[in-house]
Amino acid sequence: MPEQPIPFGPQMEPNSDPIVGAPPLAVNAIWDGAGFRRRRGLGVYDGAPSTAIASTAIQGLHLTANGHLLAVDSTPTARNIYDVTPGGADSLTQADGTGALRGDGRPVFAETEAIVAIAGGEGIVKVILGTQPLEASLLGGTQASATHVLANNARLLANNLTVRNRINYSDLAAGSSYAGHEDWTTIGAAGYIASDARADYVNALLDSTNEVMAFGRRSAQSFSADSVQIFASVATKDFGCSAPYSAIRFDDGIGWLDHKRRIVLSDGRGIRVASGPIQEELDTMASVEDCYAFELYQRLLAWKFSDGRTFVLDRERDTWSLWMGWNAETNNFTAWAGTATCIRDDSGVSVVGTNDGKILKLERRSVSDNGTDIVMDLRTGFVTRGSALRKWCKHVRFMFHGGDDADGHALVSWRDGFSAW
Repeated sequence: MPEQPIPFGPQMEPNSDPIVGAPPLAVNAIWDGAGFRRRRGLGVYDGAPSTAIASTAIQGLHLTANGHLLAVDSTPTARNIYDVTPGGADSLTQADGTGALRGDGRPVFAETEAIVAIAGGEGIVKVILGTQPLEASLLGGTQASATHVLANNARLLANNLTVRNRINYSDLAAGSSYAGHEDWTTIGAAGYIASDARADYVNALLDSTNEVMAFGRRSAQSFSADSVQIFASVATKDFGCSAPYSAIRFDDGIGWLDHKRRIVLSDGRGIRVASGPIQEELDTMASVEDCYAFELYQRLLAWKFSDGRTFVLDRERDTWSLWMGWNAETNNFTAWAGTATCIRDDSGVSVVGTNDGKILKLERRSVSDNGTDIVMDLRTGFVTRGSALRKWCKHVRFMFHGGDDADGHALVSWRDGFSAW
């Protein structure tokens, strides 16, 4: 009898007609080149308390050059900034509210030798790195409210929510001094550049190597440090950004959700559309404005949407999967718990902030998300085996590797048409 493998993967293509055989779904499944394995689970991280450090979701994580893990929660109005250690999480917010991150935006971090600047929609907050314990306060100067901040060419740059097409830049600062980064007005030293290639607002900023990229609603403009103009425009692309926090920097490029709801990847010059297999899913969403991106671990980029779905791209194999959590009470999928990530450059550990205020880590051998089952769901399209004639399947063989635990279960279902499985 002829035998052929069941085409479970490697590509998830929910937009394609299952009649033509496209695999429509791969939930919590990672293709490793030979077969599928369950995605990594969430386990206790020994660099943080095992219990929740906040009563709200963790919105941001950042590892400083001197080893401090900073976390930002989502407390309304004034968000706490924490210095996280194995023994606890010290809030840097003072009793009078000084040092809290204000605004409606997600935390965006920019580190210099002296400080970590954090933007969140209102005034930028600075965490002074040379003190012990760490101190947080409002960044000095007259910088306008901003949702994004970055460090480039010995300056801080931030978008301006008052004059929307401007990118403000500070004076120079280096070493343990941050005085220049609190000067945004001295003529000839600080100032602004206008993203004016298109009549567009700047709603996000990223830097790629030595260039700064400003994202508007319908365009993206790149700037490079210049000895005469401070920063000079070097390129403009007609790929806007429909979700300000969907923009992410990775090893050798950047990715974002463009104005046509496509997830695109760029090396700073060329652009590649990566979302083809899941495009219909993106097109039919009620809203994508609140989408945000994070890097899970090597080669895996994730975009999380307000409807609870987290789409994950394997850049190396160019495949997509869907990461979801599980609700044992309703016996159904729910949003994955991860809300922020940080890959430590000193250990390679992928630290994850969760929607219930915990700091965990991704574990390859974990079979659960901190005690909650990880349910993997794989579905194929219809298989013709190259012929429209009726066929007789006498048997199917599956091979599973259960690891160290023996409590896993597999359910196999089939159908010949669009009736019930």
